[in-house]
Amino acid sequence: MSDRQPIIRRPGPLRFEGITASTLKSLQAFACDRALELDSEAVFADLSLGAWQGHAAAADMALQLGIPWQTTSADTLQPFTSSARIIARMIDNEALGNEGIIRALDLAGRIRSAAGAAGIRCFMILVPLPGISWQQQDIAFLSFLRHGGDDVLLVKTTPFADLPPGWCCNWTDAPGIAASPEEGDDLAIVPGIIAPAFAATLTRCSSGLSVRQGAFLIAPEHRRSPAAIPRSRFDRLAGVSNGWIGAYAQVHGTPYFVDPVVLCREASIRFGEGATDIALRLLQSAEARSESPAARAAVQSVAQGIRIASGRFSDAAALPAPPSSLPSEFRASLTLSKAWGLVMCDQPVIADRYLSEAARMLHGRAETIEYLYLMNITALNHFKAKDPSGALELEKNIERRLAAQPVTDWQMAYINHINQARLYRSIGDRAAAAHHYARAFLTCEGLRSETDRVYANVCLATVESRGGDQASAFAAWLRAAFHWLSLTVPEALNSRTVRAITGRSVPSEEVVEQVSAALARSLRSAAQTLGVTPRPRDGFRFSQPSSDLSVETAISGLGWGLLTSRNATPPVYDGGRYNELVAIAVGFALDGIDYPAATATLVVDDAFGRELPVTLAQSVESALRWGAETIAAAGQLITIDPTRKRELERALIVQISQGVAAFETVGNRNAVVHFKRYRSPLTLPEYETAVLRSASDGSTTVGALTAQFADVLTILRDLERLRVVRLSLPETAIHQSVSNTVG
Repeated sequence: MSDRQPIIRRPGPLRFEGITASTLKSLQAFACDRALELDSEAVFADLSLGAWQGHAAAADMALQLGIPWQTTSADTLQPFTSSARIIARMIDNEALGNEGIIRALDLAGRIRSAAGAAGIRCFMILVPLPGISWQQQDIAFLSFLRHGGDDVLLVKTTPFADLPPGWCCNWTDAPGIAASPEEGDDLAIVPGIIAPAFAATLTRCSSGLSVRQGAFLIAPEHRRSPAAIPRSRFDRLAGVSNGWIGAYAQVHGTPYFVDPVVLCREASIRFGEGATDIALRLLQSAEARSESPAARAAVQSVAQGIRIASGRFSDAAALPAPPSSLPSEFRASLTLSKAWGLVMCDQPVIADRYLSEAARMLHGRAETIEYLYLMNITALNHFKAKDPSGALELEKNIERRLAAQPVTDWQMAYINHINQARLYRSIGDRAAAAHHYARAFLTCEGLRSETDRVYANVCLATVESRGGDQASAFAAWLRAAFHWLSLTVPEALNSRTVRAITGRSVPSEEVVEQVSAALARSLRSAAQTLGVTPRPRDGFRFSQPSSDLSVETAISGLGWGLLTSRNATPPVYDGGRYNELVAIAVGFALDGIDYPAATATLVVDDAFGRELPVTLAQSVESALRWGAETIAAAGQLITIDPTRKRELERALIVQISQGVAAFETVGNRNAVVHFKRYRSPLTLPEYETAVLRSASDGSTTVGALTAQFADVLTILRDLERLRVVRLSLPETAIHQSVSNTVG
């Protein structure tokens, strides 16, 4: 496994090898036949009892490979009507794309790297017992390992095993050897691979296998469905454990001993890990054991927020109407959450009744950001009820109220402008729609996620293609395709963007191919409108820039710019529709461009969360940023020799990134940077703080700072990478510096 292949995803069934081994001795006999040392050459994930922590399969493997495992800290779960911060996080999480898939790919890379260094030959996965569900995070993680060509062996202990959609397995029977005679003990009811520190807290009676790093694999014959285990055994386990194991034990133990506070705390952590199913499971148990109607309503309010955040709108809508005896805070929260679900399930008439009731109960908080979110979902309901003018009136009211707030709520501003753009588009006001889309994406300018990069251009292309500037529409579709084809995790594109491109909901396993096909159709259509014929070219790839990817030339066309590299990069995806779009996009990019003959990769530089170059100055900025020495633009080939490079770098203007919301000084030495969206506050060292203060007027050049600070460009490039500053070139510097370099 030391010679690892890249993780290249492909459409179609994902094929595994698997064995049926009902006992540990049977599993050991199989390994002996393969000359596989289980305790040193294999890494296990035991999902037989299901997952009770986020990314459970990866956590099991990390334990055996000595990789430190970090989880999120517990957050105070509140009804989402009580905290704009919670709703803001929901909005940002959606805009970031599917974080569970993104993290699964990252974990797969780390696990594979550590496994290769440790000489691991096989990943062995004990699949869930019948009736126990797989978790999406584990499906994604194991799929990435398999797409990388790793030996991922599925192990079932019964004749039946439910596999995730899109997986198929060639099952082989391991040698049939009788089970060990010992009875299962309390350690056998603990899910997953057992950490050595926890194993030491319980007397071990069950047979099992000591695996890497002192961890312990429970013998498969001692695993039983939790429903078949006496509750008293879970009560004992809960008494000696905490964290996710303690919560799991409480869920299956005697209801009398359930502590709803503990379950809510662990649900908060699971939700932070992206393990929504587990969080809701814990909250369901907490609700059942809550001692008063108010306590139950508090848990229900939290669960409703999680359902809405995860798109489970039908579940949110199905909640019974809250009784009038509840405290007003919880009644309002449950009423609004039910209404929210009804709106998203396209039941505007019923939703209106609950929205009106929620507005009445929250009237005393009409000046808060939370109330603006109520107005926003009400506006959406007006739109779904075929009342766009009523919806627009509400959104305009929200915009005025936001402008009067002392501190801008950037997530609310984003949603407000996105919704206004859609409304104006629906009534045919193209200019107003374009204006509000631009305002929406200014809230994440300098911070754009992979999803944002695609979605912003799709929105612009959609507006312009309907009677607007057709050349701009084509350029926007082309930029959207460039961004899409350079994504490291295209599977994580959020559902909002998928619908905007394809016009419908798409099953997760079909997203990459269906989005690629739809983008190809849109590109061809936009090109045909301009009388441009696509000339597809094979043999190229798209990639985001990186320090180990050398570039030679910056190329540009109308409304876009790219970099070329001779380095061949492996694709992240290899499918017919995806590859077809690559060929079409490359054809449009290279047609008529003087590019290096050995070019293998087109590099998509979004200037750290902004956009592709659309002007000559921005193409030069991109060339300076990543080391390109030539620029092919407007039929000219411009060479940037070392002298010109130094001149241009000195002319760079230092500005605070548009993604920065505010600076805060700590002890008059260190600056704390607060970002508008996505990113946590960043504390800068004293030296970098001093550089920022000297450039705070927005017009200071790198050359001016060179006299004050040593190696200032290196510092500024680090700050640019951190999304703190923007380095830009004025057009005058371009004309002065490159006018004599045309080759």
